[in-house]
Formats: sequence, C-alpha cells, structure tokens
Amino acid sequence: HDGFLGHSYLGEWVNWGAATNASDLRNDYGLVRVQVDGQLINTGLNKVGVFFGDHSRTSIGVLLNTGSNIGAFANLLPGGLLPRNVPAFASSKNGKLVQGNSWEILMQIASVVMQRRQRELTTELEQLYQNVFHLTSLHRKKIAIEPEIPFNRKSA
Repeated sequence: HDGFLGHSYLGEWVNWGAATNASDLRNDYGLVRVQVDGQLINTGLNKVGVFFGDHSRTSIGVLLNTGSNIGAFANLLPGGLLPRNVPAFASSKNGKLVQGNSWEILMQIASVVMQRRQRELTTELEQLYQNVFHLTSLHRKKIAIEPEIPFNRKSA
C-alpha cells in the first residue's frame, strides 16, 4: 500500500487507495497557499500536504498537489495531477471533476465503511451529512463539473 500523505490532515472514514501520493513541498520551496472558500490563504509553511474531508476516497495511484483541499465524500480516480480544490461530494475521472454519486449510493457506501469498524450510520449523522451537502452546494457550482456518463459495470 505504498504511498505518501506527509503533513496532511485527514477527516474520519477517509480511504486512500494503494500508491496514492500527496506532495507536501512546492518545487520552488516557497510557502504553501491553500484555497478556502475561494480565497488563497498563505499557510506560512513550506511543507503542507492535503486536507481531506470525511468519507472521501482515492483509488489506486492518485496524485495530489501540495496544499490540495479535498471536500467530504469526494471520490478521486487517477488521471494525472488532480485539481487542488475538489468540492465536497464531487468525483474525478480522467483528471476532470465530475458529478459525484447519488445521495443514496453515498450513504450506502458510508454505511458499509462504518460497519466494517463496528459503527453505525445513524439518522442524525446522515442528517448532518445532508446539511454539509447543502452548505457546500455553492462550491460545486463555482467549479466546472461535468455530468457523469453512467455506465453499467458487471459484477464478478
């Protein structure tokens, strides 16, 4: 499961796929700026990994830039260096941001993830996540997110 996530901050229930790597140092050794609510904030640090929201996931071989801000329930697939700002509940495919899974699928996945650790996705927690979804809707609208093209995956 080699990979690197140094100097990163991860929310609860995050799952990093094998060989996911997060840069924590700019090539010019300059101070890292992080985007928060559309504003670039100077951290005053030259080593900052990524900020990763609750229930976000990466698949094998995802590359993340220094100071990336990945929202809750994001689902990242490989495709080159991903954008530094991925809104909550968005996905990436072939290096582009796309609409995330439906609410029902997100909650099914969250429930399975939590059950693996003998925890339960309560009605109250689901309501909290729904509030986060609504509070972050403007972030998704500000960034060009392409509609996902559905495909049928045959199960094994």
